[in-house]
Amino acid sequence: AGKAEVGESFAEAAIREAEEESGLVVEVERLVGIYHCARTSEGFGVVNFVFASRVVGGTIRLSAAHPVVRFFTRIEVAEMAGNGLLRGSYIELALDHHRQGRDLPTDTLQNVPPSPFPREELTRGAGGVAAG
Repeated sequence: AGKAEVGESFAEAAIREAEEESGLVVEVERLVGIYHCARTSEGFGVVNFVFASRVVGGTIRLSAAHPVVRFFTRIEVAEMAGNGLLRGSYIELALDHHRQGRDLPTDTLQNVPPSPFPREELTRGAGGVAAG
């Protein structure tokens, strides 16, 4: 889990976050789904992009922020959910969607170039339509 940095695609963010949080280098294969939570336990809305990836390198690395890093079975994930130990309610749904083959091609999520207008022009109106 994590956030994309400025200039980074969601798939690139997933690859970076996987290595930062686990030590594993992954390659994104498919988009499992896009999950919207209107209000998280932190009190704000979030959209989660979940990718199916395969490990292509690295080794599992533990840290103070991630003292347990390992693969979990679907049953173990259900037990964690039942005990309130999962951060996102979308995790079980995404696992089930992946198991059911409901993944989407990664090009379902289109990366587009930045707006050609400087931010100041967008806020005062540049004679066109600005959507955001």
